[in-house]
Amino acid sequence: MEDLEFKTSQLTKELVVARLKTSETAYDAAAEIVKQTLTVALKAQPQDAARIVSDTTYGAMQSLILAEQNLAKAAVLLLHAVSDIAHAQHLDPTEQMMAAINGFARLSRLITADQVNDIRVEIDKEFHGTGEVFGLAISQQPAPGRRETAQ
Repeated sequence: MEDLEFKTSQLTKELVVARLKTSETAYDAAAEIVKQTLTVALKAQPQDAARIVSDTTYGAMQSLILAEQNLAKAAVLLLHAVSDIAHAQHLDPTEQMMAAINGFARLSRLITADQVNDIRVEIDKEFHGTGEVFGLAISQQPAPGRRETAQ
């Protein structure tokens, strides 16, 4: 049974990535999925908003990496999506955008330095000051090969 579940999961992931690769609206699709996910998850666990936003944006960006999409463009659209949901759910948009930026920073080990810089530049153009916040968030990521442990 587990084997079937794994195959279905893997197939689904690959189909979604394949669709994103051929879609002209991959960014809009990702932003819409993020909005839908956050709407449901934040209603269920508003106390975990920062973790939920970070995890959701990280997952969306991972899919866009696999689909070979422009991550900088995606980051800008995802920040708009997070801000929209934060307003709709009466959460602090700045705090939720910071959480999204932390989600983006988690990607730093998976992408090139040029991609990191492109994200920094593009989000800063759209949301003044966020490029610096992104750089700080990257510097706070654990070193590769080491896991942070709860104390």
